[in-house]
Amino acid sequence: MRRIFSGDHILKHPRDRSPNGNMTHYLEPLDAADAACVQHGLACILPTHGHVPGHARTTIAGQRAHQLPRVAKVMRPMQAPPNGTLDDQVALACDDVPERI
Repeated sequence: MRRIFSGDHILKHPRDRSPNGNMTHYLEPLDAADAACVQHGLACILPTHGHVPGHARTTIAGQRAHQLPRVAKVMRPMQAPPNGTLDDQVALACDDVPERI
């Protein structure tokens, strides 16, 4: 079975953050890893540590599926006409995140 080494970028459980706060820096390498899986027939992801996830492309799709709704939710208040303060917009974007975080 051909494998792809992902470092900490692709883990068994999706991250809820992006490196340097830029989601593009997280999603573009996911797309590149998926393309490498297709091109080279890679079926297994080996992260730096932790459990080995299931099938590579399924895991990558799961990572994207986890992140994209979150990105959309954060973007909605930012794209709407400004109403209230920045704190008000953060509260809308993060209403499902505990306030301490």
